[in-house]
Amino acid sequence: MTTRGRLGGRRDITAKSLEARSGGQYDAADSPRPVPSAVDARFAPCQACGVRGFRSHTEGEGEFMRKHRYALGATAASLAIVLLAACQSNTGGGNSASGGPTSTLKIGVVTDVGTLDDHNFNQYSWEGAKAGAQAVGAPAPQSVVTTQSADYAKNINSFVAKNYNIIVTIGFAIGGDTTKAAKANPNIKFIGVDQGICVDEQGNPDSTFACKGDAAKLLPNYQGLVFKAQQPGYLAGVVAASISTSGHRHRMPRPSTTRPAARPPRISC
Repeated sequence: MTTRGRLGGRRDITAKSLEARSGGQYDAADSPRPVPSAVDARFAPCQACGVRGFRSHTEGEGEFMRKHRYALGATAASLAIVLLAACQSNTGGGNSASGGPTSTLKIGVVTDVGTLDDHNFNQYSWEGAKAGAQAVGAPAPQSVVTTQSADYAKNINSFVAKNYNIIVTIGFAIGGDTTKAAKANPNIKFIGVDQGICVDEQGNPDSTFACKGDAAKLLPNYQGLVFKAQQPGYLAGVVAASISTSGHRHRMPRPSTTRPAARPPRISC
């Protein structure tokens, strides 16, 4: 597939040279409707979001992608809570006839730095946690809103100290502290939104991203929820190439874009 920028030159963009693809995975390069320009991109189907429909003419490119990506995050968080609750012996699996909770599960949510109504990771993960709690008949989850990254560990441990059964942490940045908490508290279930679990052979956070430890065995109580960020990222690259005036394109070296998650999502009872 090719795009034409303002410089007038044709640029070949070959997605297949970036990574091997498994059957059934969305491939932007093989899309039946390539996105030739930023203008056309606004009205193109959101094929990378996993949902049907066209974006609103008044809705910006970034806003549309963000809404649907984080809506998927809410669904994933809710599903993870339901599955983890199925592993617990103290859940009734639904609401009582009087409408009250039938489970004694205590669910806590630790946000990334920000607010609960940020229209982003925090809000959609919070909505997912509430939906998951309702689905299993648990009391409404409690939240701790992080105001600075130095408080990640303290906020997680505030729920640990109160004997919470499931702790949801939000965002890549809190992953290291979540890993440490999961290792120190094997009887508590942890769910990390946008966290690909990467540990060394002792089960500690691996800042080198060598990921030599088997997280599934070392931390069976910790579930990371990750997303295919490379798909909307590829489409963003197409748009960037089509409007570039310098001929240069760059990306930020993030673990989510430089290597796959250490392991696929799974739930261990």
